[in-house]
Amino acid sequence: MESRRRNRRRRRKRRRRRRRRRRRRRRRRRRRRRRGGGGGDLPKAAIMIITLKNSMRLFEEYPYMRKFFKTYSTDRTSLSYDFRMSIHTLTVMRRFDVFIENINEPKILVALFKKLASSHIGKGVSSHDIECIPLISGALIRQVHQCQASEVRQCQARASVLLFGKGVSVRQGRQCQWSKGHRYQAKEGGQCQALGQTS
Repeated sequence: MESRRRNRRRRRKRRRRRRRRRRRRRRRRRRRRRRGGGGGDLPKAAIMIITLKNSMRLFEEYPYMRKFFKTYSTDRTSLSYDFRMSIHTLTVMRRFDVFIENINEPKILVALFKKLASSHIGKGVSSHDIECIPLISGALIRQVHQCQASEVRQCQARASVLLFGKGVSVRQGRQCQWSKGHRYQAKEGGQCQALGQTS
């Protein structure tokens, strides 16, 4: 009898521990999702490669930009930076336009555009993302002669479908109302100023 009771107690304890662990894991996952998605943040560990000349000029003209980056690795020709600040924070501080203007690598802009588009599948769009799209697409258009036009068009088309396919336009972005699942719902019609497509 005693051995059975002990075994029961042990089983109960194990079950409780498992339940606690599961709850903790779920909480952690939820916290990570809240931090990383839904509000329009890019992955914080996205590595941006900027040429040494451009990055030095960026930091000389705008010293406050240095705190947005953590040095990842260095060599003679280039610097790799870990992009620590979210796009949400940069747009609030009105520094994102400076960051985009000082990136002269088309591949980085294309990658940034793709990440901004793919990070919002099933998460919805915020007004801050809508502000970012014209800046990135404008920078891509200025440098279209440096990279393949088809690649830029593909990124723009994909982003417009993912970001503006739910009826959200740049003009209506701030007037949208939240619905269940954290998706924006806008009124019918409207012109997408960023990519030149109707929503």
